[in-house]
Amino acid sequence: MKLSNIVNNIDCKMIGKDVEISSITFDSKKVDENTLFVSLKGDGEIGLALKNGARAIVSKSEVIGVTNVIVKDERLALSKICANFYGYKNNKISVIGVVGTNGKTSTCVMLAGMLKASGKSVATICTGKVTIGNEVIETDMTTPDPTELFEYIGKMISKKIKYCVMEVSAHAIYYKKTDAIDFSYLIFTNCTQDHLDFFETFENYKKVKMSYFTCHADKYVVNSDDETGVEILQNGKALTYGLNNPADVFAINVKHYSDKITFVLNMFDS
Repeated sequence: MKLSNIVNNIDCKMIGKDVEISSITFDSKKVDENTLFVSLKGDGEIGLALKNGARAIVSKSEVIGVTNVIVKDERLALSKICANFYGYKNNKISVIGVVGTNGKTSTCVMLAGMLKASGKSVATICTGKVTIGNEVIETDMTTPDPTELFEYIGKMISKKIKYCVMEVSAHAIYYKKTDAIDFSYLIFTNCTQDHLDFFETFENYKKVKMSYFTCHADKYVVNSDDETGVEILQNGKALTYGLNNPADVFAINVKHYSDKITFVLNMFDS
């Protein structure tokens, strides 16, 4: 694919020839002669990428002697570049994201099951596993890096799958891995203390999760029983669910058994 097509609709400045690109990476060890290298770590990595034969470089500052795409935000650019390269368009597949400390995988699996039961074609991206039709791909992240993430979504589109249900981790939000995705729905489960080794404080961790519920989806679904969920709801409208606080969708007559839970589901108080 021509570089000009890969960086289409991205805020950037391209210097040099419009070269042909066959792969994208931010790992200098994976560079070959037709690779577009996205610099996330600075000049040292750029030098290694050039030594390994990178065809073009995406960076914040100008790189002499090679086709160069200058951007303000490399991580945002990486997400959008990979989306373009692998053919992601929001009118080809509906992506539903699940954000929260706990319950992301369960929510994805149950939602995918309901979509399948209604006759929809659906793929999932969950912790440690991506499922596309009958193909199961083992992964080592909750949310894959953009170079892998959009390759999976591109494969879903090629298989004419209409829905992708995926986990969106706090790290993925922080690193803008999914910023090129126009989510059909974003679901918020809860926010409890986690990953403080990375985010340092609960407030930082919470702000990252909350930041995604502003302009990244057409519709939002939020747990009104969670304190952070209540804060999210103060910033805009969303479909709410819960057991204790007022909600659009809630359960009554909840009964727990050894192998199941039964309840009466009330929707919009009807």
